[in-house]
Amino acid sequence: MPHYLLFCAGLGYTATYIANKALTPGWQVAGTTRSMEKMHALKAQGHEAMLFDDAEQVALRLANAH
Repeated sequence: MPHYLLFCAGLGYTATYIANKALTPGWQVAGTTRSMEKMHALKAQGHEAMLFDDAEQVALRLANAH
C-alpha cells in the first residue's frame, strides 16, 4: 500500500479538519502548531505534531519525507 504524507504548516481549525479526514490507512499527517497544549491534543488524535518555533525539528521532518 502506498504511504502518503500530508504536512500542514499550521494545524488550525480548517487544517485540523482536513487532517482528521486524511487519517486513513496509507496516510500519515504531520504539521505544526504554536502551543504545547494543542500539540499534545493533536498527538492524542494520531497526528505527528510539532511546535512551529522548533525550526530544526520541522526541517528534519520535511527532509525525511518521501
